[in-house]
Amino acid sequence: MFGEFRWVHIDGEHLYEGVISDLDLAFDCIGRSGIIACDDVFHPMSACVTQAVFDYVARNTHKARLLVLGFCKAYLTTPYWYDFYHQACYKELLPTFDEAKLPITLCLNGWNQSSDYYSIIPRRSEGKYVTIGQFHEDIPS
Repeated sequence: MFGEFRWVHIDGEHLYEGVISDLDLAFDCIGRSGIIACDDVFHPMSACVTQAVFDYVARNTHKARLLVLGFCKAYLTTPYWYDFYHQACYKELLPTFDEAKLPITLCLNGWNQSSDYYSIIPRRSEGKYVTIGQFHEDIPS
């Protein structure tokens, strides 16, 4: 059973140690191409969840990469498939949201630990894409 799941959703314990334990279990359960969705990240009542997710990724770069943050969710994957999913988000996420008439802005965020991640926010008039400090209407090159 372990290492076979492609998708795991965590909506469990909100104490720091519980989130770390849930992430350990989830990463033991997913395969190399798996994705983990963690609920209540950046929720104002769940600061421990947010801190635990960032700490976990920082301490486990050999197995965990932060891919997307937004709307109180964090999506994580393994280093093996991070580049694939990162490019797929970059090229496919906004067209999919636009097709569904969901006005979302995709923001590229740098992180000093291992890799960049995206955040998704409600679209403002400045543009569909954000690189650090700059809005763009089309995919920046």
